[in-house]
Amino acid sequence: MTLDDDILEYSQSIEKLQRENSALKRLLRRYTLFGENNPLDNLGDCDVTAQMREVEYMTETLFHTLLMPAFAGELLFDEKSNPTDFVFTRANIKFASFFHLEIKDIIGKTNSALSLLKSDLWLNTIATTSKTLDTKQLQIMEGDDVFDANIVSFNHTSFIAHFVIENPESYTPLSITPTSNAPDFMQPMDIRLVMARRELSESENRYKTLFNGISQPIIIVDAEGNIILLNKSAVELFEEDDNNLMSGNQDVPAQKLIEMEYVRQIFKTGEPISRRVQMHINGKERWYQCHMQLINDLFGEKVVQIISNDITELKHYQTELIEEKIHAEQSNNLKTIFLANIAHETRTPASMICGLAQMMMAGINKEKQEEYLTTIYSNCKKLIEIIDDIVELSKIESGQIQLRHEICSINDIVEEAFATLQYTLNETGKPIKALHTAPIDEYQSLIYADNQYISQVFRKLISNAVTFTQQGEIEIGAQIDGGKVTFFVRDTGIGIPKDRLQTIFEKFRQGDEGARRQYGGNGLGLSISNELVRCMQGTMQVQSEENKGSTFSFTIQYTRAGV
Repeated sequence: MTLDDDILEYSQSIEKLQRENSALKRLLRRYTLFGENNPLDNLGDCDVTAQMREVEYMTETLFHTLLMPAFAGELLFDEKSNPTDFVFTRANIKFASFFHLEIKDIIGKTNSALSLLKSDLWLNTIATTSKTLDTKQLQIMEGDDVFDANIVSFNHTSFIAHFVIENPESYTPLSITPTSNAPDFMQPMDIRLVMARRELSESENRYKTLFNGISQPIIIVDAEGNIILLNKSAVELFEEDDNNLMSGNQDVPAQKLIEMEYVRQIFKTGEPISRRVQMHINGKERWYQCHMQLINDLFGEKVVQIISNDITELKHYQTELIEEKIHAEQSNNLKTIFLANIAHETRTPASMICGLAQMMMAGINKEKQEEYLTTIYSNCKKLIEIIDDIVELSKIESGQIQLRHEICSINDIVEEAFATLQYTLNETGKPIKALHTAPIDEYQSLIYADNQYISQVFRKLISNAVTFTQQGEIEIGAQIDGGKVTFFVRDTGIGIPKDRLQTIFEKFRQGDEGARRQYGGNGLGLSISNELVRCMQGTMQVQSEENKGSTFSFTIQYTRAGV
């Protein structure tokens, strides 16, 4: 054999050993998590005790890297085998810092001696789960705070627990000073015996229960980004078979939590990374806060552990806050514009009234005093309309609108509105033709409704139509359709841009913000009309085409009188 043949044979042997080693590790990992039947029978002369020690090491690693306070303990019983207290046998850094203590100040102490967890629910729930060997999730009140707790029992004495609190910085234990009031039946030797109960054979079960019992999805990947471990929460989250998740298939959603750029960075620097990930699972958008950090697995190899928190609701809440902030800023800007506009709309007629009144008092142009009085009267009406709109808006926003259901005639409402239209057109002198639909059958015309508010909305729509129409025609009318009656005002005015149709009924808005400068108006008419119709359990609609005209209508329930 040549040297090249030797090198080739050696490299092939190495590859075979690496494959067998990877298969063995995969077998042990799967057994650790999913408890497959008798995999240890195929391990030959492997040092199982050593492997179990590695499991114990990884258990401790996972325990201390949890992003939430966690602790483990052993129950204590009185002479009648009733649980009376528990001893802290383990505590992670989050738990110790939560109570402003060192870990060494907690281990080996009873809960009653430390006075950390005061609710009786802790001991009662631990005792219950120790009988059923079950996992219990519950909420526990500690003072004014609520703990979301998860308690897991491994046997009839030992347990592990972790909890989450919404604002951990706001929680301050009533007492964090260890005391010496341990129960009489518990001697120092008892504590040491409790601490010594831990057998190596239980470590695998603890790790499996802890890893799979955590409600947060946990994924562990190697340096190449391959999923080598994941807990049951992750399997359930992605609704994928664990074989598929651990096969390296890049199409599964779980792979989106793994970003190779970050994995390589963590392996290089050893520094943990937190990031937000957006995913689509079963067609729904989800957001996760992923905490990635370097740990040693049960074989002593460096791997990246990814613990994910579902923050979808928080993300939606943040989005809503941002939208509300934008809306509030827009509303504030609109109010500022509105106030400036109201100041202009009121100052102009007020100045004119004052100016003409001074001229009349001074006796200037006596022959025009009748014309001055007419102008003063017209401007006074305009001021009153502005004040009425502000008062009406205030009543609407404070919920002071009271409907009066009375017998009224649709035909009379339309006739009164048509008279208002003709009078307004005569005042403005605009070359606009006034039209109205044919009367409805008088018997069907009688309804139960609030005549005052219907007429008020009608007048505002007519005023709006006259303001924004220079020529052509304005038609008003009403029609009954099934259980509804619709009143409408159609004009051939300037129309409304499409991008303004969605906001036309908002307070302080006009179809074109520049329209105020050209046509005047305070931007409250349509908003008040819409709110009044809404109070009458009705709806307002608008159809418009720019430079061709608009049709405003409002529909209310048709309740025929006398039926």
